[in-house]
Amino acid sequence: MKSRFLILLFTLFATCTFAQQKEAAEKLVDEGVALHDKGDPDGALKLYDKALELDKDNLLALTEKAYT
Repeated sequence: MKSRFLILLFTLFATCTFAQQKEAAEKLVDEGVALHDKGDPDGALKLYDKALELDKDNLLALTEKAYT
């Protein structure tokens, strides 16, 4: 019983950690879009790369990187 509780607890913490990384990646993408709109594509690309380090499957970061 104790082991099942620990597994459940670990799963919940792991899920929260991944969700926070996804949110941080989305924030970086938003900042990158703002930089791109201001005329700084190199700065935007750096932020997109950082976002992809946090969430390698972030479709928005990949799309914005290709667009930039």
